[in-house]
Amino acid sequence: MVTHLAQKGEESGGDVIGRKQREEEEEEEEVEEEQAPSAEKKRRRVGGGFRPCVSMVIRVEHKEGVAWRNTAARRQGKEAGLTLCFSVKAAVIGPVVSWGRDPKNGPMTDREKETESEKKVVLVMAGGAAAWFPLLQPGRCYRLTAPGTQDPSVLIGCGVSGSKGVELHTDSTLQVRSDWRLHTLTRPPLQALSPTVLSVSDILDCSSELVCFQAQVCERTGLTDRTGSSASGVRLTVCDRSGTLQVYLDLSHTPYPPGLLPGNTLLLSSFQRRVSR
Repeated sequence: MVTHLAQKGEESGGDVIGRKQREEEEEEEEVEEEQAPSAEKKRRRVGGGFRPCVSMVIRVEHKEGVAWRNTAARRQGKEAGLTLCFSVKAAVIGPVVSWGRDPKNGPMTDREKETESEKKVVLVMAGGAAAWFPLLQPGRCYRLTAPGTQDPSVLIGCGVSGSKGVELHTDSTLQVRSDWRLHTLTRPPLQALSPTVLSVSDILDCSSELVCFQAQVCERTGLTDRTGSSASGVRLTVCDRSGTLQVYLDLSHTPYPPGLLPGNTLLLSSFQRRVSR
């Protein structure tokens, strides 16, 4: 009979009594909540679903492309191997701040701006964190949030240790976890520092190691690895009114970029310059 009533959507006698007892208990809890001190109420609200977190505000300065790489991020339940990954160089606007709940994309607070000088950090996005690639844009500010903790050390990047007496000029590195969140702030974006676009003749005459230039593709040649069994990249012959040069792209661990066709004009940024003797 009890089963029959439950299938009809009705309540048995035991169900009615149990429901009434639950309602009375909920009413007693509401009375206790109203009579409890404000500090006790706050602790109850946090325990009831408001997850504590820590965050810091960053401004993206440079973003690399997504590629298949070996990273230190361990994938639970999966074998070690290549992982989709990209890195972002950013300026840390202020200190790490603790919250009782995720502030998301709320306005920046005064305590998030308390800093004497901006520090640089390299954020490594691997695995699930690589999905943030379309969101992050140079010149914009973001709030990086680590949920479920109030330990500020989780957002402090690790430096590179060197030998005694050796001074290292390198930025700290922070591995972004897949459960961390990035929120775009409404703060007006700062103008990103655009590299100087050189001509082909400027590249041949300059002494910079990394260059940015614009040229037209004249010829494309596929390259293979030493065994000749698989493609490893392409060699592009590019030109402009001032001259011609060759560009080598290592695509062994990188998705093939579209548009590498003769006749197209490319803007090539952060390319390493080498001169053949």
